[in-house]
Parts: sequence; C-alpha cells; structure tokens
Amino acid sequence: MNTKYWIDYNIDTSGQGRLEFENKSTDLEGTLKEAIDDWNIEADDENQIESYQIPNIKKLASEFFNEEHWISVNIIQAMISQES
Repeated sequence: MNTKYWIDYNIDTSGQGRLEFENKSTDLEGTLKEAIDDWNIEADDENQIESYQIPNIKKLASEFFNEEHWISVNIIQAMISQES
C-alpha cells in the first residue's frame, strides 16, 4: 500500500472538513466507527455506507494502520469516498 497517497488526504484543504478529523489516532476500531457514523450522518440516502461495505473499508484502513501505526477520520473517509 502506498501510504503516502493516503496521508495526503489527512489535511483537509477543501474547507469542508473539521480540524479534529485530522487527529492521528491509534484506535483503529473507534476511528473507523467515527468515520462511518459521520459519513452516514452527512451522506444522502443513496450514499450511506451499508454493512456489506464495511469489510472492504476496514481492510484498507487496517493496511494503512499496520504500516503507519495511526489513522484518522479524514483518511478513512477518503477511502470510503474512493470505494463507494
């Protein structure tokens, strides 16, 4: 996995994200849940994350986490965006 690609998504330059979503976390499961919950609050009905999509998102997030030893909501939401 090219973690540098995903790290670029950590800093929100669009002005739409919240600064706390840049926080580097060592809690993969909690951060994954927060990212999905926030995504589903903000997304239209057709863009909601369904339970069958979570394993693919978790796999990507786990690969990143295993290499970098941290993860953020911004990175997971970028993964969600590209996977959906």
